[in-house]
Amino acid sequence: MAHKLAILFAALVSFATLLAPASAEAHDRPLYAGFGGGPYLDLDCCRVHGRLQGEFGIHFSRDDRGFFLAFEAVNTFGDDFFMFFGGIRLGGDIEVYGRHDYGIMLRPSGLIGFGWHDFNGRGNDWGFFVVQPAFDVRFVFAHRVLALWIRPVAFDFLFYPDRYHPDRNFYLGIGYQFLIGMDFQFG
Repeated sequence: MAHKLAILFAALVSFATLLAPASAEAHDRPLYAGFGGGPYLDLDCCRVHGRLQGEFGIHFSRDDRGFFLAFEAVNTFGDDFFMFFGGIRLGGDIEVYGRHDYGIMLRPSGLIGFGWHDFNGRGNDWGFFVVQPAFDVRFVFAHRVLALWIRPVAFDFLFYPDRYHPDRNFYLGIGYQFLIGMDFQFG
């Protein structure tokens, strides 16, 4: 399985290198699309679940640095529950080391959105609002067309307005995720 992933990764890098424009055009790619996955831990209950996410975004600086706005869809799945939410992520890519063809960036960001949580059993599905602060480390390469990222810090604060808690009129759930992923820059 690992060798198939390595072959797929090498093919993606080769393809991205072929698509990379001349260096004069290399920084005119404001759009990006990507995906990621990893474990998710609901701190209120349950075992570790899987999480997949995809996003489509734009950098206001017309390259891969600076402020960005992204639309994100997130799916969490496992034995105990299924959860899906969508939202808007706003953040900034801060380059700590870089050249015209590669770089290392830090990405603080925050997401707000809403979704649906379905626990096993009848009558256990709930709507919620989510706020998610996150922090990524990004490695851009292949003339800054590809970015590999790791998200070691990300917490979901889930506000369930129609789920009861004795001390307040809503229920607050908290979850932690650790994701790795890849983005493709284009324009």
